[in-house]
Amino acid sequence: IANGQASSTLTLGNRSGTYTVTATSAGLIGSPITFTATATVGAASRLTIATEPSTPDTAGVPFRTQPVVRIEDVNGNLVTTDNSTVVTATRLTGTGSLQGGLTATAVNGIATFLNLSYNLAETITIRFTSVPALTPATSISVVVRPAQAARLTVQTQPSPAATAGVVFAPQPVVRIEDTFGN
Repeated sequence: IANGQASSTLTLGNRSGTYTVTATSAGLIGSPITFTATATVGAASRLTIATEPSTPDTAGVPFRTQPVVRIEDVNGNLVTTDNSTVVTATRLTGTGSLQGGLTATAVNGIATFLNLSYNLAETITIRFTSVPALTPATSISVVVRPAQAARLTVQTQPSPAATAGVVFAPQPVVRIEDTFGN
């Protein structure tokens, strides 16, 4: 206490919102004193995944659960004023190309993807990046299974020269594939 005033440094939590603060001093009239303070959201800093894509899913079919990405400040607060950040989804692991709506624009800090799919039967991860550049996010591993059987293909041709009554060398091998060759 100096000149009849007490001072203290006050730091609000990392989350935005309105906080109630109470100051007390034993034996003084008017104690305790209560006031409110409001912490606001900081600038957009990073992307986080609010809803992961579903797994397993089927090749060539939009993911049953489409990814939803949050625009957050450094403390993890949703930047609800962000209605312009464009988030792009790209395949990070795997060998094929992601299909469907590869970009989503934030609405109230949320970017919701539509019709993302993948045509190869393999396990992938999806990377989410943005403009303006924020710290990117990466999805869980998504298992993509083959679609319904659609055709037969010959994997190994039998020998073009064969002898009657003798087993072909090599023997033919036939694959059952979906429309994407899985």
